[in-house]
Amino acid sequence: MSYSVRIKSDQILSICLFVGVSVFYTAVLGQVNDDVLFGSSDNLITILKKSDPILADLLDAANRAMLDKNYSRAVQLFTKIRDASSGEVRRHVQELLGVAREYNGQLAHAIAEYQQYLEDYPEAEDAKRVKQRLTALITAPEIPKEKLRTGRRQSAEDGSEWERRSNFSFSQFYYRAETTVEQEETRLIRSDLISRLDFFGSARKGDLDFGTRITGSYRNDYRPEDTEGGEFLPDIMTVDGRHTGVGLYAQLGRQSGVRGGVLGRFDGINASYDMGSVVTLNTVYGYPVDITDRTMINTDQEFYGLNFDIGTLWGGWDFNAFYITQENAGISDREAVGGEALYFDTTKSLFTLVDYDIGYDDLNIFQLIGNWTVVDGTVFNLVVDYRNSPILTTTNAIQGQGVEELEELFGLSTEAELRQLARDRTVASQSVTAGITQQLNVNWQFIGEVTVAEYGETVASGGVEAVAGTGKEYFYSTQFIASSLFYDNDALILGLRYRDNSNTDTYTMDGNWRIDVNRKLRLNPRLRIDYREYTEGGDSRWLARPFIEVDYRVKKWIKFEMDLGYEWLDETFANSSENTTGYFLSVGYRAQF
Repeated sequence: MSYSVRIKSDQILSICLFVGVSVFYTAVLGQVNDDVLFGSSDNLITILKKSDPILADLLDAANRAMLDKNYSRAVQLFTKIRDASSGEVRRHVQELLGVAREYNGQLAHAIAEYQQYLEDYPEAEDAKRVKQRLTALITAPEIPKEKLRTGRRQSAEDGSEWERRSNFSFSQFYYRAETTVEQEETRLIRSDLISRLDFFGSARKGDLDFGTRITGSYRNDYRPEDTEGGEFLPDIMTVDGRHTGVGLYAQLGRQSGVRGGVLGRFDGINASYDMGSVVTLNTVYGYPVDITDRTMINTDQEFYGLNFDIGTLWGGWDFNAFYITQENAGISDREAVGGEALYFDTTKSLFTLVDYDIGYDDLNIFQLIGNWTVVDGTVFNLVVDYRNSPILTTTNAIQGQGVEELEELFGLSTEAELRQLARDRTVASQSVTAGITQQLNVNWQFIGEVTVAEYGETVASGGVEAVAGTGKEYFYSTQFIASSLFYDNDALILGLRYRDNSNTDTYTMDGNWRIDVNRKLRLNPRLRIDYREYTEGGDSRWLARPFIEVDYRVKKWIKFEMDLGYEWLDETFANSSENTTGYFLSVGYRAQF
């Protein structure tokens, strides 16, 4: 007999809040706001995803290492990125490298990195902030200890006092969307207010480092048909601790898994031990978050895993190897082995990921991403992606069975039958993308890509009908990206795409212009136009979507944002046509302390 318990996350919220508030009160005396710095990392990552996805992933991994307080790893990654990049990326990472060394206790190295930044970028917008960091480090030993107790850094040199830091942000946005079908009444599609909180606090003394992070949102739905009221959506609620002297680290709570075979957000614990300068042992135990009800701790499914980080070796290689197993209501849900390999130097980068289910004897994921700078300004890109969709687990068997929990099928099907149902509901998707990025001149960059993709078919079983595969689909895209074209800080992206599949031909044109009018005001008008033609029947559709985003920073700690868009859709059928119009709006503020 098996049973499960689903624990309301609200029951543990008070514990997380208590710990968070405790750390907050210790951190608030030494509060320092690095949200602007790391927020600009997010912007860079978004931009780099288009031209250099491996560099984008490295920067993302380095930021995560900072959040996880794995400062030595962050130093490695930021150094690798800095040495292999140029322009805005190199400038930004040069400062982050100094911050990582400072947090890691390498104060002399941090001073050198900040000095290097000021030497290379004396006129940069962020030079003032870097100069303040440098001054704080150089003058810290000269400040009396009585004053240090209320300052940003407290006896960091000898570790006799706690060093406290915190970041706190809060935002509220109202979203509204309406649509009108020709000769019908206007329908309200969305009307809700989302309030979001993100708090991070840490306290450090000598080799000890403790922290907490709470990220979540509360959604109020104002549509007349909604009767449930507000909805709490917890994303991350963790407490963590590290002892740098012995290389131990642990994080407890709701967190996001990105390595070691963990497939997404989970409730549980992950811990690591630095076995030396090259090898780190990581363990993980927890429950995957049920995306249909994030307010619950999903104890129906339970997993544990073991993985090793190995690197950096042979001048640029990093590896991860893992084993992970998961159960659902007492039967095997998933058991997989795999790993990652990453190589990065000034001209080449390669990332590959393998996830193989040894229980099902089936390849779940294979991914390869490569970039090669053949000459200065010319980069070839290759992305190969094969994966099961969804990832093969026994839980997939519940699809189409009219139940919410796998154990509801135990009396109706054997475990072997459930595993076959899971296979039948899982399809293989695969794609290959080849592209080139060419720097045309100081302002203009060209990106061209060709993608071939195919989505597999499912078989009929368990009362669920078969779904046909897509066959091969072809995607062709070009983008022209300009920077500082009309203004010192503007960016313009012009794109053309063509999609060819067995049923339709789709043409897309879009434009995206980001204008930093001044240090406070940013405008971002966009326009997308689609035309789709069906290969049979003569049906077609036109879609036009103009859109504008406005950001206005009132003070360093608060800014207002507004997005406003309009949509026009015209569909032509064999004997009729239909016109649909609509608009969408979001308006709100974002405060950072």
